[in-house]
Amino acid sequence: MAYQRMGVCPNFGNCSLADNREKIPVTGLDWQCSECGSTLSERSTPSSLPKIGSIVVVLLLIVSAGGWWYLSQINGEPSLPGSCGSNEIKALDGECVPKPPSVSELVEQVEYIEKRLDDVQEQLGNDSVQALTVKLDAVQRKIESIQEHINNTPESYEVNVLQEQLDEQQKRKILMTEMLFTDKNVPMCLLSASTELQKKLPMFLVPAVQRRAIPKDLRIWMRKIADSTIDESAFFVMRREVTVGEFQYYVDTLDNEQRANLGDTWQQEDGEFFATDNPVASVFWWAAKGYADWLSEQTGCLLTLPTYNQWVTATIRYDANPADAVIRETLGQKPRRRDENPSSVVDLLGNLREWSIDSQRCGTNSHYLLGEDYKTYQDNIIGEPICESSTLDTVGFRLVVRERE
Repeated sequence: MAYQRMGVCPNFGNCSLADNREKIPVTGLDWQCSECGSTLSERSTPSSLPKIGSIVVVLLLIVSAGGWWYLSQINGEPSLPGSCGSNEIKALDGECVPKPPSVSELVEQVEYIEKRLDDVQEQLGNDSVQALTVKLDAVQRKIESIQEHINNTPESYEVNVLQEQLDEQQKRKILMTEMLFTDKNVPMCLLSASTELQKKLPMFLVPAVQRRAIPKDLRIWMRKIADSTIDESAFFVMRREVTVGEFQYYVDTLDNEQRANLGDTWQQEDGEFFATDNPVASVFWWAAKGYADWLSEQTGCLLTLPTYNQWVTATIRYDANPADAVIRETLGQKPRRRDENPSSVVDLLGNLREWSIDSQRCGTNSHYLLGEDYKTYQDNIIGEPICESSTLDTVGFRLVVRERE
């Protein structure tokens, strides 16, 4: 559209075009009013460009609004700078975190676990122990993840049903683990040992673990490494703590000076002798290690006190339940005797603290004590190994063994 120059006549009262404020087209150099001949004042017509710009802006707004609506229909939530993505929600601290799964999604995950356990059950006796262990470990991690989501979901009938289904799969997983290691809990080095020696070493196989996280309910017991993952090769661990009667066999081999250094608090208190099936306490580290060395000679096994990492691994592997821990609230003033239980490892969390072979960051002649004891209150759980150079009436031990290379 061509630009048209226009003028206005200023001769008000004497010219009708001026009185009506009419715009008069200007052609060439003729700037005179066609009615009265007065010189015109220029008035430009509104440019078409602003009109076009306004239309473009309006169109862009319409398109943007349509795009916003379209994205909201597809993703359920549009993403803008500073906002969370479609699969995220904003936490209290302002950070975007993954959106928790719905109850229906959790149900699908439990059904997935059931199928995985069905696969493991079909392979029992066919696939290798190591391969099936890896699969069961993956199932356990999934169970722990679902349990954490359930704990953070408001209670309802559907959630209660889901919890029952998850509990059932957890029981299946534990049963399959026991089936997997049935008749595999005797180290090769003990197979030729006497029945009496085998009874002194009721063992349980702890399969290898790789990057296993600390379960939420055990973190208070392992505060020092709560956010870590555990790696450990396979080993055998005693299902219970060493007893007074078992330790007596070793003491009988000591000379008079060694017995004097050991004292008699491990076998009696106030003149009253402990039962032979009591877990032995008040044992110095050198005596606990001496017992391991003595039994190694008797059996040909590489027996030793556990490392801190082995204690953590065994505690996680066998789903140690904090509710069963023998501490002050659950017992009172003395350690608890344990009957033989071929399907579990007991007292890893409480009853007696246990000597470790580890001594990192400890002073001369000091070594780590693992776990807690029967005099510990729930609120006083330390959650990390402590160093000790002497002994206490709350300190005992158990042994571990690795197969010879």
